[in-house]
Amino acid sequence: MLGIAADDIFVFIDGWRQSATNKLICNDERKRLAYAFKRSARATLTTSSTTGGAFAATAFNPLMPMSSFGIYASILILVVYLVTLVMFPPLMIF
Repeated sequence: MLGIAADDIFVFIDGWRQSATNKLICNDERKRLAYAFKRSARATLTTSSTTGGAFAATAFNPLMPMSSFGIYASILILVVYLVTLVMFPPLMIF
């Protein structure tokens, strides 16, 4: 989960750095944050949903420990995605 969160943060920081090269928004932090947020939210949603879907598919495993782990991991990936989107942008501005 730490690796997924680190990847999400890396994608957001990359969007933030790319927003500095855009001449229309480079002087406005709000517009830069909106640009980085929109860009990174889409990209990380794709990666998190595919990873979460892969873990959710193990819910159909007849072995109860494997099934439980898959459900737990898929829920945790969703939580990591949401926490990263809610907590990291304000920290970036701070």
